Amino acid sequence: MRKLFFAVLLCLLLSAKTRADEAAPRYAITDLTAALGKKDNTVSADAINNKGEIAGDAHGDVYILSDGKARIIGKLPGSGSCQVSDINDKGEIVGTCSFPYEEKDRGNLWPPAKYFLWKDGKMLNLGETPIYFPAIKINNRSQVIFSAVAAKAAATLWENGEEKTLGNWLPFDINDDGQIAGAQMFQSKSRKFLDMMRAVVWENGKESRAGRKASAAVLINNHRDHVLIES
Repeated sequence: MRKLFFAVLLCLLLSAKTRADEAAPRYAITDLTAALGKKDNTVSADAINNKGEIAGDAHGDVYILSDGKARIIGKLPGSGSCQVSDINDKGEIVGTCSFPYEEKDRGNLWPPAKYFLWKDGKMLNLGETPIYFPAIKINNRSQVIFSAVAAKAAATLWENGEEKTLGNWLPFDINDDGQIAGAQMFQSKSRKFLDMMRAVVWENGKESRAGRKASAAVLINNHRDHVLIES
């Protein structure tokens, strides 16, 4: 009887271990530095999508990791280095590329930069970035939002090759419904940059206040939940 009890207990333990092994998550680890053929720590992972694709920069060039394989996709012609901001579930990538200083840029704290969109195997130039808050994001409908210098740093929506100015405010994030989180700018005696902002959410063709003064809406999901930062 005792032998039978131990045999049953052993079977139960083995069965429990098998179920635990089946339930345990399995991971594949990829060394990005090695996958890109680099020998130093100049590789950064800046964005990931729901398919597990990763985008970032390696020695200033943009790369994508897809299906366990990493490859360099380049940068804007004439640029020095690029930084990735976002990647959607189609594998489309957005970010900024910096350019060498020119005579007209003397006195600026940061070098001139331009937005890029990598789509359909091509690196597209979306225009010059503002000095402050050069944020750019993309959703799964290939809609891109950013602040355009040509429109006095206004919120700009890029879609199907066309740009549309949405208003004089800063965009920070966009969800798959095209709702955009951002901040209005206004004059303030305070020296804190955030004190000159008020959080807004843009939808249905207009922006609505989403927070009190000295706030910004920086993230928004597909349920319209948004994250605020406040002073």
